[in-house]
Amino acid sequence: HTRKHGRKNPADAKAISAVILQQLGGSGKINAMLGHPQMAYGSGAEGPYLTIKFKSPHSGPNYVKITLAPSDTYDVEFLKIRGMTIKPAGTYTDIYAEQLKPLFERVTGLYLSLGNPRRKPSRLNPKKASI
Repeated sequence: HTRKHGRKNPADAKAISAVILQQLGGSGKINAMLGHPQMAYGSGAEGPYLTIKFKSPHSGPNYVKITLAPSDTYDVEFLKIRGMTIKPAGTYTDIYAEQLKPLFERVTGLYLSLGNPRRKPSRLNPKKASI
């Protein structure tokens, strides 16, 4: 059974990891927001992947592995790694590209960009304003 994207080719794994980084906001933003995390890419039996190990200011996950699935969606695994202890912190399958960043932010509690696009700025209603 043949999988898409030449999944065993290291050049493909590198290109796919670059796409994943862009879908998360770009390497510049990730470095700025996560404090230059350790990132690695590769290709395993399940497909090409990107891993990011970052410092978490709280007890949440500090490691994520994002794997491109044969369906062109992503499988995302979060872990808590403390010393020699590794604890699963959530596995998500069939994640679309546009869901990667919100999923990461929701599970880790860390933002990958400044400002929260889901939060609308408060507006002063001129009809209710009293001066």
